[in-house]
Amino acid sequence: MAIVTGGDPGIGRSVAVHYAGEGAHVAIVYLAEHDDAKATKAAVEKEGSRCLLISGDVRDRHFCRAAVAQTLREFGRLVVLVNKAAFQTHTARFEDLTEEHSGHPVKTNLCGYFYMAQACVEHMESGATIVNTGSVTGLLGDPLSRRKLLRLMYFLPLHIARVSLPEKSYRLSGAILGGELLASRRA
Repeated sequence: MAIVTGGDPGIGRSVAVHYAGEGAHVAIVYLAEHDDAKATKAAVEKEGSRCLLISGDVRDRHFCRAAVAQTLREFGRLVVLVNKAAFQTHTARFEDLTEEHSGHPVKTNLCGYFYMAQACVEHMESGATIVNTGSVTGLLGDPLSRRKLLRLMYFLPLHIARVSLPEKSYRLSGAILGGELLASRRA
């Protein structure tokens, strides 16, 4: 059973359909793109799997916990978390960066990943997988995005392994979509 945040359009939909093709039931966490989410649900169900749609904002820690609880009620367990929900803005010059360029993306792209992982780990068994994604913008555009993802990928496994749940083993991966694989670690 998998949760895919940002699983409604594009690559998120492809990830959800891939997991469904492997036999996983999939919960799609999305912000407000209801038509895209319904299209993803139809594609997942075409693969013979069940799909749960959960609309909300991963910037809200309480929503993340509620989404995981809803997934567990529906599917009974959780094996994979794919953090794909993201927000980005673009600017050509450093001087043009505003608070919007850092505040909203940081809350979505970094805090949202932490909140979802925190909500999931206590319900995951040894061998479960957490995948954190970024975009090629982090490689070619905003250098902060890449650094945030790299730090997240190296901090999260260590924290989970050594502090939170030392009796369990997880596979944690980071990928830049449209770019290169950054990190894959077993904790």
